[in-house]
Amino acid sequence: MTRIREDELYSPHSPHRPSSRPLSRPLSRPLSHSAQRRPIPGRQTIQWPFQSIVTETDVSTPTTSRWHHRRATTATTWQPFRGKRRDSDGHSVAKNLVPDYVINYIRGETPETVARKKRITYGAANKQGLYSPSATPFHQYHHSEAAEFDGFFLNDSESSAAGRGSGDGGGGSIPNEKSRGGNRGGGIGRSLVGWRAAVALNALVGFVILIAGFVCLIVAIIKATSYRNGRLAVFMGSCDTAEKLNWGFHAIISLFAGVMMAGAHYIFQVLSSPTRAEIDEAHNRWTWLDTGVPSFRNLRFVAKSRVLMAVVVLGSAMATLVMYNAVIFSSQTTPNFMAAVVSESFLSGAPFSNTSADNNGGLSRIDILSLQRRASSNELRNISRSECFNQLARVLETDISVMLLVSSSSPSASSSLIQTASGPRTHSFGSLIPQDKTSITHCLLASPSPSETKQCEINLNASLLGVVALLNSISLVATAAILFKRPASFTPLATLGDAISSFLREPDSSTQGSCLLSKTDVAQGKWGTQDAKYYIPQTHYWFRSASATSWALFVITWLLSAGLTAAGLAFAVTNHPLGKLSHFGRPSPGSVLLLPSQIPPAAAAVIASLPQLGVGLLYISLNGLLTSFFLSHESSRFAITAQALRVSGPAEGVQRTSLYLTLPRPISWLLLAVFIGLSFLLSQSVFVVIASDSAALSLSGTGLLALLAILMFLGILVLALSFGKKAPAAGVCNGEAVGNPLVLAGGSCSAVISARCHQQRQHRRDRGEVIWKKEVMWGVVRQGVGMEVSHCALAAADAGAVGMVEVGRSYA
Repeated sequence: MTRIREDELYSPHSPHRPSSRPLSRPLSRPLSHSAQRRPIPGRQTIQWPFQSIVTETDVSTPTTSRWHHRRATTATTWQPFRGKRRDSDGHSVAKNLVPDYVINYIRGETPETVARKKRITYGAANKQGLYSPSATPFHQYHHSEAAEFDGFFLNDSESSAAGRGSGDGGGGSIPNEKSRGGNRGGGIGRSLVGWRAAVALNALVGFVILIAGFVCLIVAIIKATSYRNGRLAVFMGSCDTAEKLNWGFHAIISLFAGVMMAGAHYIFQVLSSPTRAEIDEAHNRWTWLDTGVPSFRNLRFVAKSRVLMAVVVLGSAMATLVMYNAVIFSSQTTPNFMAAVVSESFLSGAPFSNTSADNNGGLSRIDILSLQRRASSNELRNISRSECFNQLARVLETDISVMLLVSSSSPSASSSLIQTASGPRTHSFGSLIPQDKTSITHCLLASPSPSETKQCEINLNASLLGVVALLNSISLVATAAILFKRPASFTPLATLGDAISSFLREPDSSTQGSCLLSKTDVAQGKWGTQDAKYYIPQTHYWFRSASATSWALFVITWLLSAGLTAAGLAFAVTNHPLGKLSHFGRPSPGSVLLLPSQIPPAAAAVIASLPQLGVGLLYISLNGLLTSFFLSHESSRFAITAQALRVSGPAEGVQRTSLYLTLPRPISWLLLAVFIGLSFLLSQSVFVVIASDSAALSLSGTGLLALLAILMFLGILVLALSFGKKAPAAGVCNGEAVGNPLVLAGGSCSAVISARCHQQRQHRRDRGEVIWKKEVMWGVVRQGVGMEVSHCALAAADAGAVGMVEVGRSYA
């Protein structure tokens, strides 16, 4: 590589002096070959006192015949060097160590442009009453000033601090003109864009749900028909009507809980996203952070205040998911149950004795005569012996009021009544079965009469609703605290575009010269060495985009959810008298687990809602897995076509401000809808049955089947995306496009993203260091000749062609 001195380059007698004529055709070389410096025509040439200082400019070597162009090259505007002076550690030189005229010269200024800029800047500022020339030296904020060339402002660095980001408690920030005085300080209204707007929307939704909860509590207290054992009866009447009301209430609850869970997860992803200062600190210790995905791993490295808020918001949402589903539950009255063991003669009207020895149930003579009359007139239904024994073993059975066990033997010739039992079905009546079960030939039973029709209630747990309101309030306060944090104090790199924009503004020295760095290299400690690397193309299916931890979390939560659902379904069907599925939202006969009497009904409702935690964990794991898929997909597209950066904060240039972080909105909405459906189905599949102040857990076969079907749908969807989708080809092998060097195999990694963003020094100077404001594309920007190492990076769309990575070449 040939080097010439800068004073020779601009000397009028130098053979290296570039021509002042305009270019006659577009450049056809890569970015690094189109960068040569010359004065802008018409610019004033008054020299600075030190203008004879010698600098060096790289002269690039010609491109090779193996260069592959992917778009037409456009003419390049030749501009002087405007780069900021930087030390080796990447931090700006303190203003008091460098004279003003040196700084101005480095920025491409002349005395005339400096004087003209002072007049324009101070004149505009004085009109607004911001400051006076005597109060603020012009050079004080040189780090973020806009360079003026012939009346045009090329805003090459609006804010050094905003570009790098800073942690909550670390890293200083350099003030800029946009952050001084007036409404330029980034007030809460002005900064509600991107993720801040989404967080504000979540806060508004949370506030509406909180108010709705208070209104419901007040209405329930006013309309309550009774209050006992910590529950308000908001409805009492027909069980069919109560069942429909129960469905409606739980559908609304599932909607509220689902929206709050999705909002909390969004806020968690924002809070767990690192700032640039936190990434720099981690890279200095040779570790990496997740970027663009929700990350529990990042909680070890981000500011403790954000960790606390993230835990509070996500924990409150998970607790609300459980408690909300326990706020509303139904109960029913249990008809008095009468059972008796009788002989065959009892059915024909034979005499009986109702003494205590033969009447443990304490039935009156009138009750026994009524049973005998109904049996002799064929009003009772005949069932088999085995089914009879199963019926007696059940608890909270409300569809049977009378049962007669007909025995072939009679221990007393004077009485056809052998034994009786009565009472509510809050316990098993299996003790009524004689030791010699074979003596029972068949059984007769009857359903409750119209006068004994059971009544159902819809109950509200007022105290639990108060706890939910408290949790929502705490979460709302934490969310509001995030919004009121000044943008200068918390600028998370929440999207891929945020990270790329930051690394293009301020290159990360720890990944310099490692443009093909992979997460495997990072895990093995092979970064920071600046070793050249050969490109090895691989077909990248989406399943390789997620880390092993993400896969393990999803597989475990999905298998537990699907496995427990399938086990519950098998239990409900097996214990059904007819081996069928019970109705949706109704208990399956035989699949009822009676809880200890010490547990009040309200607490039993909470126990029945605990499986909702599994739904919440499944949502978190699935969201993280899909986010990894789409993060890698978004990254891979920069190797195919030029795109504007999608950022989560205020946009610059052609950047796009996005409300969503990584997971596209249609996928997020689909995931939210499925999650709400799962929560509702679970509330109608595993629930508490309360009768006569006794509580039991019960299962609905139809509900469990629907729940299992949706879980299977989710599993198939993940498999389809994992093995049915692959990254677009962006490499070259034997003239064919293969592989994609920009995929994020193994999940997000800040070091890998940083390594993709290192521009050539000459290119950065010629393009004015504003590449992050333009459409960018990744590819080969310096093609090595012979054994020379090539280099890849993100390049501006208007800067010329970039090449495709080739197999057999080394890149660094």
